[in-house]
Amino acid sequence: NFLRSHLGSSHCCWYCCQHRAITADSSTLAPAGPLYGAVRMLRHRGAIKARPPPIDCSLAVEHRALCDPFCNPDCQNLAERFELLDTRGQGSTAVVYHARPRAPGSQEAVALKVMRISDEELLLVARAEFELLRSIEHPNIIRVLDFCTFPQGVVLVMDFFDGQSLKALMHDRRPCGLSETTSRGLFTALMRAADHLHQNGIIHRDVKADNVLVDAQMMDLRLVDFNTAQRVASGALTMTGTADYMPPEVLFGEAHSEGSDIWACGLCLHLMI
Repeated sequence: NFLRSHLGSSHCCWYCCQHRAITADSSTLAPAGPLYGAVRMLRHRGAIKARPPPIDCSLAVEHRALCDPFCNPDCQNLAERFELLDTRGQGSTAVVYHARPRAPGSQEAVALKVMRISDEELLLVARAEFELLRSIEHPNIIRVLDFCTFPQGVVLVMDFFDGQSLKALMHDRRPCGLSETTSRGLFTALMRAADHLHQNGIIHRDVKADNVLVDAQMMDLRLVDFNTAQRVASGALTMTGTADYMPPEVLFGEAHSEGSDIWACGLCLHLMI
């Protein structure tokens, strides 16, 4: 604050002024200038000390290799395989990147879902999501291509779908909803995705507007985020997902069923119109 009040806006920040004060000598400072007086005063008060020792960058590089899959050699050379283009979404535990394969002749874009997790149980959940998605093939369900791990998380390589979530779309269009024709088309595609899951004995358990991607023309969509999906044959289906999209019977303690997904799809339709 002292430097800002005496030096004005020409010196942008404390670090800038301190750095100049530490590295400058008396020959480079005008004796009558404000910086010269500020440096003398701060040196007298002991606020400016000797230059700190250099930072050991090797520790930062090692930490980044643990946290960043694109710098980690255990992650199947992810940085060599893909070129990052931009970030498409970010949640509490995952970031989705838009990327392009570096291999010659391969122009198909992909989505890289980077999940930073260190718990072994969550790692098994991510692996289960990959195995489940790999067994599904439907035009309205996101397709998974590859799976790799790094010390603090996993990476899912998926098809890239150029669109935004249904929640973001409706937020941009409020207070007006979609037309009945558009809503019917999107809802039909969503129900086909849910029906395909149910025919294969799978319940999504977290169908919601955040997990439905809609293209710019509002004629196509993809159902995404299968980390809570489970096969009916695997056993009891505990309560999970988003409470706002759960049917009453699940809120009252019953297990999830195919009807839970249908209820959630209906709420997505309600949001559209």
